[in-house]
Amino acid sequence: MIDKSLCILLVDDNPFDRELVCDSLKQGGEAFHVVQAATRAEFERVLQEAHFDLVLSDFNILGFDGLQVLEFVHTAKPGLPVIIVTGTGSEEVAVVALKRGAQDYVIKTPSHIRRLPETIRAVFEKLRLLTEHARDERDLAAAEAKYRSIFENSVEGIYQSSPQGRYLTANPALARILGYASPQELMEQVQDTADLYVEPDRRQTFHAALEQQPTIADFVSQVYRRDGRRAWISENARAVRDEAGALLYYEGSVLDVNERKQAEQLLRESLTEKEAMLREIHHRVKNNLAVVSSLLDMQARRSQDKVVRDEFQISQQRILAMAQIHEQLYRSKNLAQIDMREYLTFLGRSMLSFDMLSQVEIQIQVDDVTLEIEQAIPCGLMVNELLSNAVKYAFPTGQSARETAARVTVVMRQQDDGLYYLAVSDNGVGLPPGLDVATTKSLGLRLANRLAGQLGGELQASSSPQGTRFEARFPPLAAAHKNA
Repeated sequence: MIDKSLCILLVDDNPFDRELVCDSLKQGGEAFHVVQAATRAEFERVLQEAHFDLVLSDFNILGFDGLQVLEFVHTAKPGLPVIIVTGTGSEEVAVVALKRGAQDYVIKTPSHIRRLPETIRAVFEKLRLLTEHARDERDLAAAEAKYRSIFENSVEGIYQSSPQGRYLTANPALARILGYASPQELMEQVQDTADLYVEPDRRQTFHAALEQQPTIADFVSQVYRRDGRRAWISENARAVRDEAGALLYYEGSVLDVNERKQAEQLLRESLTEKEAMLREIHHRVKNNLAVVSSLLDMQARRSQDKVVRDEFQISQQRILAMAQIHEQLYRSKNLAQIDMREYLTFLGRSMLSFDMLSQVEIQIQVDDVTLEIEQAIPCGLMVNELLSNAVKYAFPTGQSARETAARVTVVMRQQDDGLYYLAVSDNGVGLPPGLDVATTKSLGLRLANRLAGQLGGELQASSSPQGTRFEARFPPLAAAHKNA
């Protein structure tokens, strides 16, 4: 079906033939509007004045013929289709007309004329298909030109390679990355892409990865350029297979990542240098704190007052608690995390080095907990104060000689809710009645309470005839900052 009314110019000097054609078109079921021209002058004038979708022309016109009609139509209205109607039935006439550009021809007999609407429909269907084909060809040509532009001008190397390792296609960027003058030179001189790789098995690894997955991305390798120098590249690729799954070829893109790898190397070197400097800083801080501790020890030895000596020892222990943090960081592979089991074990042992604490057992029950230095220092100082308080006050003279040995226990773990749990308990005489850790005059307990608050937690104390327990729960560092 033709989806709109067609305006047809009918050129024929025989009125009976024109009537026959018009009757056939009326009976064809289509909406045809027919304008008739009986002479050459009338034909040329009407064609110039009006718009037509089709010309139907007799081949033999008095003083004029169908070939001249074709010539005039092609000159005046290029692209306007012409169907020749001939009464001779000659194949020669049909061949000549088709060669001159007629879309079709119809023999002027009643049976053929009746099929004229079908012929017209066929002509327009043919023209539609030709138009679509031309449009498809234009679109294809545009797409090919766009792809060719991308292929030729891309900063990434683009290629296709055979399963045997030969380059099938390569763009200028790939040749440039690999140091070749042109893609043609690259394809001619590289017989096997495996020869490009500095690591002999790298290409096999690349292909093995494509056997396991359809594509591979950012596959970084070092390759040889044409001049023998090494370069870093990053590849994205896929394996192209036929319907049966057989490998046809590989296609992919290559990016020059030399600058990235150089930047990474510089960054690694910079980090190594900064790490060495940071370790040296921690080492020097630890040494300086050790000097301060030694000075306090010398000052304590000059005093004959035991109370004064004890206070100096407590200050020494606080300094050692901070110094050990820097010692661990100096020796650790991780400059950001403190192993709390190792750290608290050291605090317990250093506490026992003082004469007044030699009869007290200190147990460390700490899970695999690591803290950043920002939390490790206040946590360690808090444990140090609680340990000092326990061994100093929990076991008055004679208590260490009782049947149950004097014992202080340090427990630390991370709970299921993410909070860190810390407890320091003893089996001593217990706290004085009514003691409040928030308001007590004891410097050690007041300091421990403030340190717990600094960690984002709260220090709680419980006491009984069986001993004393101090507990604190605090969040990880990120959560503590968020809640601050």
